[in-house]
Amino acid sequence: MVAALLSLRFRVLANTLRRSTLQLLAVIFGALQTLVILVIVIAGLAVLVIYPQPVQQATVVIGGVALTLGWFLIPLIATGIEPTLDPLKLSAFPISTGRLMTAMTLVGATWIPGIATLLVSIGTALTWRQTPGAAWAAAGCGVIGTLICIVGSRMTASLTANLLARRRGRDRAAALLVALLVLLGPVGLALAIGVPSDAPFPATAEVLAFTPFGAIWGVPGQLAAGHPAAALLSLAIALATLVLMLVIWRASLIATFRFRGGGAGGRQHGAGRLGVFRWAPSTPAGAIGARSLIYWGRDARFARQLVLVPLMPALLILLASLVHADWLVYLAAPIVAGLLPLTLFAVISYDGTAYALHLSSGVRGADDRAGRAGALLVFALPSVVVVAVASLASLGAWADLPGVFGISIGVLLSGLAVVSVSSASIVVPVARSGRNPFTAQAGSGMTSIVGSYAVTGVALALALPELALGIAALALHSVPLGWFSLSIGILWGAGSLVLGVRIGGRILDRSGPALLARMRRTGG
Repeated sequence: MVAALLSLRFRVLANTLRRSTLQLLAVIFGALQTLVILVIVIAGLAVLVIYPQPVQQATVVIGGVALTLGWFLIPLIATGIEPTLDPLKLSAFPISTGRLMTAMTLVGATWIPGIATLLVSIGTALTWRQTPGAAWAAAGCGVIGTLICIVGSRMTASLTANLLARRRGRDRAAALLVALLVLLGPVGLALAIGVPSDAPFPATAEVLAFTPFGAIWGVPGQLAAGHPAAALLSLAIALATLVLMLVIWRASLIATFRFRGGGAGGRQHGAGRLGVFRWAPSTPAGAIGARSLIYWGRDARFARQLVLVPLMPALLILLASLVHADWLVYLAAPIVAGLLPLTLFAVISYDGTAYALHLSSGVRGADDRAGRAGALLVFALPSVVVVAVASLASLGAWADLPGVFGISIGVLLSGLAVVSVSSASIVVPVARSGRNPFTAQAGSGMTSIVGSYAVTGVALALALPELALGIAALALHSVPLGWFSLSIGILWGAGSLVLGVRIGGRILDRSGPALLARMRRTGG
């Protein structure tokens, strides 16, 4: 049964790639990017052998914790449950929960992120190669660490899916709960560490090696340091964590099998109460922008992606305080600015067949692009400004604010420009409106993740002028150069956005009916 499920998953993947050359290219591009990162990380692990044991231990443990947290958090801002093996779709078949869990774990381990994680995890043995016992332990712990990452990701996806698998009246409260749960991890970690701000880097890793996220990564270093009792304790914590996650995941899947979806629910305005349409411009672009803002407020498929706004600065500020790297704080606003445009990656796919209204009413493609981009800017610009101010306020680095603004606003506008073009061409199978927002249709996870790599790469290339000026302003602590980077970020970014809206609009004008036909085939 497990082999049949795996075969089904890869057959769906092959069919998806066979249908779309663009998605095939996105997969190839993403695989090449992953390969480059993999080579760099493994080379770094090999070079670590020349450093003292405390530095080796600190690097491996903190890197392992970051990797594990990444696997846990990705389902909250990207596609959650493996769409081909969605428990809701398989609930009508006589498949045991254990076999489904095994198949879902193997699917995660046999795709690009899982393979890369396994290779990096086993590659930590290169760091301990001068101590054969620790090196062999690192290889074995790498396998267990990869299982913790994959099982933790599936558990998180399943739990959040059950939290949000309700009608719209509970979606907002559930999304808020998810955000609080995400932030609870870093805050709890900081409280558990309880070290003063000037504590050395290895001291942080020493404590992390006895936490659920870092225990498995600390075992080889403890053996290399001659502490077998500590290594056994860390191994026991890691195995207990894995068992507990499997139990929680199984219970969550059993609860999911009992769920059968639900309607979208509804809400009506009284006569004369137009809501956001009242103050939106009376133009096609204004109407589309107003409708998009309503979606952001009511559709859980959109709202779940906003979890990153409070999450990113909290994580980076916490990490900066733990490892004494203030430069991490400067990344908060640019990262939020770069990720928010990606929420429009599948924006037309979320419309589904309702996009037929655009075609039948003769809306110009440029108005569609401008309306959707404008709706995102309504809350993205204030969010980026607040994150930038809050982040730099934690350091008291007010003089660097113009440079950070220049980078962030430039990246935001350039990202919107790229996604205005890409979202006019790419169709992603997405969960239907009113259904569980953390499930997806077959092929969506691969398309979303790998396609996002391509869009991000192009957006960064387009934003090079403001990036170069902003980084120079921050490196030199030059206020005039910071203001110059801000002006270039606004002007270059705005020009890029106008060009992206026009190009994306022309693509929609030319291929709108074909886009609708592709959405109908994917069941959107």
